[in-house]
Amino acid sequence: MPIAPELIEQLLVARSILERVRTQTPSAPDRHTVATNVLLAHDAAELVLAAIANHLGARPADRNKTFLMNYFDPIQKKRHPKTEVKGKRFFSQLNDARNGFKHNGNFPDTVQFAQVGENTYEYVSNWCAKYAGLALDDLDYSALLHDEKLKLTYRQAKTLLPRSNTKHYWSN
Repeated sequence: MPIAPELIEQLLVARSILERVRTQTPSAPDRHTVATNVLLAHDAAELVLAAIANHLGARPADRNKTFLMNYFDPIQKKRHPKTEVKGKRFFSQLNDARNGFKHNGNFPDTVQFAQVGENTYEYVSNWCAKYAGLALDDLDYSALLHDEKLKLTYRQAKTLLPRSNTKHYWSN
């Protein structure tokens, strides 16, 4: 199944969000950082599931119910009816934590969600590989280029950049 540029763009945005969450996990997480990371991880996961559902033609039947947890069953039915999508239980807990904080001001458990960015990234990476045949870690903006000469030039430019702690706008 061909990969639509929109899918790649959505995955790149989600990866960008999750990379920030993964690298901002303190050794002793405070409740504000964990709450922020829960919100961001949830949104990134929802973005990936929506993109994958579109890619597979497995969107929720009710177009008005396009929330994180509504994507799992259609994807499962489309690809593997007898086994649930990996991570569904984790994301159910994440969804509850997010809703509890967002709607009621209840902070997520800092121990349970201290590694929410890393855990979410692992699930999202697995989904990308399984459902879209893409390695999230290898995905970069060159995937959006169709001209092979331009792709080669882009990749050469990336290898010629001096290695530093400075991130460039075209970096992974």
